[in-house]
Amino acid sequence: GNGRITATAPGVAEIIASASDGSCSDTCIVTVERKEEPITPTLTIDQQELTLTEGETATLSASIMPADYPAEIEWKSSDSGVVEVDGNGRITATAPGVAEIIASASDGSCSDTCIVTVEKKEEPITPTLTIDRQELTLTEGETASLSAYIAPADYPAEIEWRSSDNGVAEVDGNGRITAIAPGEAEIIASASDGSCADTCIVTVEKKEEPITPTLTIDQQELTLTEGDTATLSAYITPADYPAQIEWKSSDNSVAEVDGNGCITAIAPGVAEIIASASDGSCTDTCRVTVETKGATAVITTEEESIEVWAAEGALTVHGVPSGERVTVYAVSGQAVATAMASGGDLVFLLPRGAVYIVVTESAKPTKVTL
Repeated sequence: GNGRITATAPGVAEIIASASDGSCSDTCIVTVERKEEPITPTLTIDQQELTLTEGETATLSASIMPADYPAEIEWKSSDSGVVEVDGNGRITATAPGVAEIIASASDGSCSDTCIVTVEKKEEPITPTLTIDRQELTLTEGETASLSAYIAPADYPAEIEWRSSDNGVAEVDGNGRITAIAPGEAEIIASASDGSCADTCIVTVEKKEEPITPTLTIDQQELTLTEGDTATLSAYITPADYPAQIEWKSSDNSVAEVDGNGCITAIAPGVAEIIASASDGSCTDTCRVTVETKGATAVITTEEESIEVWAAEGALTVHGVPSGERVTVYAVSGQAVATAMASGGDLVFLLPRGAVYIVVTESAKPTKVTL
């Protein structure tokens, strides 16, 4: 009754105002249009959660419903230090952590999120294997042990050993090497997964057999008379053996020797002349006998002289008249030899180193040392 109009449905109607006594009136044509319901858009990202590793990329897609809703989709990250996103929904993981990727309508009417977890990138392990020696020299038959290790220490592989030439050097599973024959071989230690290896060059040298030298004097026995000299020579085999020859006498009162093997007979007796290598590896000896130097005695008679001399173990009597007996006595008075002269020299072979008395019928006795 106050002229307040309420539109109730689409259409056209007249609103009439009139006097209560019907004397007059007027109209208003009212057009009622259909009421448009508000559109409520929704935005959806194709993934709600995503896990990436540092450096990885991925692309999200999003859509608004209804499909003809007049708005663009905009992208952003809640933490660009963890993950970045471009205008097309392409994500780049930058550092470990968690961030939200938000897609929203350009008019702010709707949005959606994807939770992105970025994990630390595990750097690939590059193991190294090291043998404790890079070169080794052995002699045939010798053994030696090598050791090796892989870094990092917890790398999950075993160490395996092999030789490039088992004819030169062999190696067991523990790195123990045996030198077989002269030559060169590589001893190779490698990780069981083939990831790393190292080598040791092994040189095997020929085993030198020990040299056993011999020394030889050119004479093994020698007889000299007091005052005589003689020279011995000696040599060592092999000829290139690195030692000098040294000389000495077992009894310098009998025979002396100089550094050149020259012997001097000093007095009656026996001595050994010893030649030895300067390193003491070998020796040889020569037995030297020194005899009394021959003495000559002259026995004078009224008619002629009788000569007696001793040398080289023989006592010789010269000038005894034919038919005359000569007797030789020891100093004890015992007759040790007798002979009848027949015009020539009488020779008596007697033990050396003794004193004898020679008695003839026509001359005085004489004492001679043999």
